[in-house]
Amino acid sequence: MTTAETAPAAEKKKGAGAMAVMQRIGRSLMLPVAVLPAAALLVRLGNGDMLGRESFPTFITKLASYMAAGGGAILDNMPLLFAVGIAIGFAKKSDGSTALAAVTGYLVFQKVLATFTDSNLPQVASVADGKIVMSDAPVNAGVLGGVVMGIVV
Repeated sequence: MTTAETAPAAEKKKGAGAMAVMQRIGRSLMLPVAVLPAAALLVRLGNGDMLGRESFPTFITKLASYMAAGGGAILDNMPLLFAVGIAIGFAKKSDGSTALAAVTGYLVFQKVLATFTDSNLPQVASVADGKIVMSDAPVNAGVLGGVVMGIVV
């Protein structure tokens, strides 16, 4: 057997390996993406032009505010959900330790990233000793940071 005959087989195997990795990434992204419609429905139903109208009875507007808060909590923590979902999708043994490692890694990543500031970013107002102080905004990796931490874990 010559090297010319073995080259196509090696190249075919390399392509199959890349496809397997892409399938694994797709499967691991399904878990956090599946949560998005539920969060969007909760936020939408809780808005002021749906169930949150002031003309509705108080208990309905309270229920609407709870729904909006629940959906907002999911959307605000999407990076964490992606970190956990991808870590579980890539793990050989999907158990609680994988999720705990993903949460821990993401929280450490966020705190370390918050120590970096960029003077090119807009400043944010914060209150210190009763005075409004403009300070540099911390760098926020968002969902990409969650995806990266899920892959790293």
